[in-house]
Amino acid sequence: MHLSSNLEIRWLHLSDFHFRESQSWEQDYVLKSLLKSIRENFKELNRPDLLFITGDVAFSGKQKEYELAQGFVLELLKATGLSSDRLFVIPGNHDVDRKKEPDAFVGARVTLTGPTEVDKFLSDRGRCATLFKRQKAFRDFANGIAPPDHGGYGDDSFFHTKCIKIGPIQVSVILLDSCWLSEGGKSDIGNLLIGDRQVIDATAQCTIPALKFALTHHPLSWLRDFEQVVIENRLLEDTHLMLRGHVHSSDLRSVEAREKRITVFTAGAAFESRTADNSYSYCSINLFDGKGTCTTFRYVQSVNDWKSIGPESWQLLRAGTPQIAVSTALSVFPMACKYRYFKTALLAGLSSETPCLTDKRGVIWLNIDFESAEIPNPLGSLMRRFRYGVYWKEACEATVWKSWVEELNETFDATLDTLQIKHSPLKNDLIDREQKAKDVLAALGKSAGSADSTVHEVLRALTDFATSGQWDDWQTTFDHWMTGNVLSNQDQDAMQRHNVEVLLLKKEFERANVVNEIMLLTGRGTSKDFYLSAKCKWELKHYDLARTQIHKALDLGFEPTAAKFLALQIAAKTGDETLVRRVRLNG
Repeated sequence: MHLSSNLEIRWLHLSDFHFRESQSWEQDYVLKSLLKSIRENFKELNRPDLLFITGDVAFSGKQKEYELAQGFVLELLKATGLSSDRLFVIPGNHDVDRKKEPDAFVGARVTLTGPTEVDKFLSDRGRCATLFKRQKAFRDFANGIAPPDHGGYGDDSFFHTKCIKIGPIQVSVILLDSCWLSEGGKSDIGNLLIGDRQVIDATAQCTIPALKFALTHHPLSWLRDFEQVVIENRLLEDTHLMLRGHVHSSDLRSVEAREKRITVFTAGAAFESRTADNSYSYCSINLFDGKGTCTTFRYVQSVNDWKSIGPESWQLLRAGTPQIAVSTALSVFPMACKYRYFKTALLAGLSSETPCLTDKRGVIWLNIDFESAEIPNPLGSLMRRFRYGVYWKEACEATVWKSWVEELNETFDATLDTLQIKHSPLKNDLIDREQKAKDVLAALGKSAGSADSTVHEVLRALTDFATSGQWDDWQTTFDHWMTGNVLSNQDQDAMQRHNVEVLLLKKEFERANVVNEIMLLTGRGTSKDFYLSAKCKWELKHYDLARTQIHKALDLGFEPTAAKFLALQIAAKTGDETLVRRVRLNG
């Protein structure tokens, strides 16, 4: 399975239908045309994977209106070829029955004047249930056609999420309600509440790494002052994409802060009137280069059809991201792969140039982010895909991700080989850059020493935690000491040596090997470190490398008795009789 061909996720975004009996004829006329547009435009390869409806399904929150809406939405699912688990719907201000619970509404508007009061309200199930009766018809509709996870909409539930896998990628959607304190009209501006707790509890329910959407009906500028920045910061931190409606005009923009970016999509109204500028959107994102498109389809009354505008391009993450840790980057490339350290430095952002062949000047070195139709930059493009691929690793099925990495690494090496055949001096340049990258990685493994440490006591505590399986306590203690800038180089080495042993115990062999290799690159490796290196490579089935490392361990004075069991295993696989004699004669 080629992951690269399965990492484009596509969605339809519709909003603001305003279903009502008094306009049923013209709604039917326009929306039948919308269904025809979707059936004709989205077939086979460009079929959407997800369907989002960001509020105002009905006009006044009445049950009869949702009966009209249900029939249409079922036809919409049929037109897209999607099942209801791919449908995500949230309420809008027109999904509130404003005649219900007027006293509760007025009381909430008056009393909910700060975050403390909002938290108290959302903690009171009785008060929530009373006010949320205004949305009962919508909640019944949503539960019947596309319920959120964990029991759907309840009488008093105030946060909702829905998660699904698209191919090998996990997708999480936070279904935010910005309308529970809505009355409709201009009085809502600056008076609405989502509730910080709604976002906190929803994101806490979506802890699995994933491509994360947040749906809300209103722009955040409609919230009360004390919420606007807080909610935006939460969404910047915990989501990638935000979809909204309400303003009846399509829009695409990004919000950035603190190295984070969230792309915001606003859908126009799918139906405002037969003569209005009705619209819907079709968007896509390729997760392995971060490039997306958004196409708007506008209703043309004179021909009763929908005309496409765009596509408009957008970028998922902020420029210069994702940033990959050195240890993570090193773990991506197999030990025996070509130019391992050069590629590690590129992936981790320690180096930024890749070779490129030109007609006039031969090989030149370009920044990996350079793009030009005149001068192709294939290795830069491949490395950008590597960065995005590593970013999505935890959200992707492990076997599929591993296959993709192998495929991409082979393509990178083949491209390099072709360049070297066409330009032979490149080989020496690559050898030089490989050594420089190795030196840089080794230097990064060194840190300033400090005064008296208590590493022996810490190691005893860590050993006790590991022995008793108290892994949370182990991790907390380990992180505290390793990030506190109080340990000498020698003490850091002792801590990382213990870390390797723990990772081996937990059978996390790849991670153990990466940590061990970084230690050896510092030039401070002991006989114990080379023994642990041999053990890592044995577990990873790199038997020849294991043999080399166990000999180095013995050369540096590692106790033959302690090495005997592993050494004999390695000797049996490699036929190394010398290794057998070394541990039997001395052990």
